[in-house]
Amino acid sequence: MNKAPPSRSLRNVLPAVAGNAFEFYDFTLYAIFAGVIGRQFFPAPTALESLLISLGVYAAGFVARPIGALLIGGYADRKGRKAALTLTIVLMAVGTGLIAFTPPFASIGVAATVLVLLGRLLQGLSAGAEIGVASALLFESAAPNQRCFIVSWQVASQGAAALTGAVAAMLVYGCLSEADVESWGWRVPFIAGLLIAPLGLAIRRRMLESLPEQTQPSHPARELLVEHRLRLMHGVAVLLGPTVFMQVLTYYLPIHLQRTLHYPPAWSFVLAFTIGSSLLITAPLVGRYADSLQRRKRLLYVALALSTVAIFPAFALLNTTASLSWSVVLITALAILHYSSGGAGFVLLMQAFPSHLRASSISLIYSLCVVLFGGTTLLVVTWLVEHSGNAMAPAWYAGAACLLSLIALWRFPEAPFDRADQRGR
Repeated sequence: MNKAPPSRSLRNVLPAVAGNAFEFYDFTLYAIFAGVIGRQFFPAPTALESLLISLGVYAAGFVARPIGALLIGGYADRKGRKAALTLTIVLMAVGTGLIAFTPPFASIGVAATVLVLLGRLLQGLSAGAEIGVASALLFESAAPNQRCFIVSWQVASQGAAALTGAVAAMLVYGCLSEADVESWGWRVPFIAGLLIAPLGLAIRRRMLESLPEQTQPSHPARELLVEHRLRLMHGVAVLLGPTVFMQVLTYYLPIHLQRTLHYPPAWSFVLAFTIGSSLLITAPLVGRYADSLQRRKRLLYVALALSTVAIFPAFALLNTTASLSWSVVLITALAILHYSSGGAGFVLLMQAFPSHLRASSISLIYSLCVVLFGGTTLLVVTWLVEHSGNAMAPAWYAGAACLLSLIALWRFPEAPFDRADQRGR
């Protein structure tokens, strides 16, 4: 039994998703300003090399995620979701502050590079547990017939974050000169994002604990890695496609539009805005529909299969059409198709592990997937496009990842609805 009754589950939605939104807001900003950040902190002989180093530091933040998943996720399974989520938002705020306030390389030399890298690592520690612990809190707070809907708000918060990040970047580019953006303007959205931290802490003090009332494991990480390692790896494979797909559509495309297709930055904002707002609306609706299904796998099969195929004409249209607006419509539709079933996917994964390892397991699965594949996606596809000269390379990369996840999903166990009811608490 949970300490937070299902009838009060909505009280935990805002506290659970606040930190998650903070994380993805920063991700969106870093992707949009990756070129500027590269020139400010990672000077190199060419603009491409500077960009690649900047994306490499972006990827480095993912390396710390499995460590955060094991340490903070295990802490959540021992001491409670509320304590762990308070810690994650503090770490995220410190990391963001380092990126926002560190002087450029021209002022303090290599110390600037080190401080920005440290900021990314602290963000990685936080993010490694944030999504898993927040998802576990939402899952445990919901009635059995509302779990996909409640968990889907974690996915919807990512859309809200992308939307907010796009608006913030749009205001910076619209109100400041290019020189001001390059010099100091890019820092403003990061500094504004820091306001989420005290607000998030205040909100999270009011949320209800959802940790199941049972004997808690003294070493959840050890139990997870020893007794459930094969299922962990299986779960990583299931998330492979969605993770790469998100990185390509949400975070790589702003770079692709500007560097490869030579569109003005405004189109990057339009794309992030439409994807974010659409996901915010559709994810809870699809989550509600998933709760009406006895088996959720069919919904996930459809999303992965259609994404595997549709990414190719979407990128072809994006690269060749004379009307970018139609390309944005298609890419947004593809993002909705793929992302909006995320609530059902997280519920499927959490039901496959014992309740006393729920936060640790989903945190580690997500973190391993993003460190091995998600965090490197921007770096890999940027390099592939540059050295192959093929603007379709990101579509091939994302399509292959979705196909592998489709195969893994076929082999992954699914608890029937009645069993899920018994095991979920």
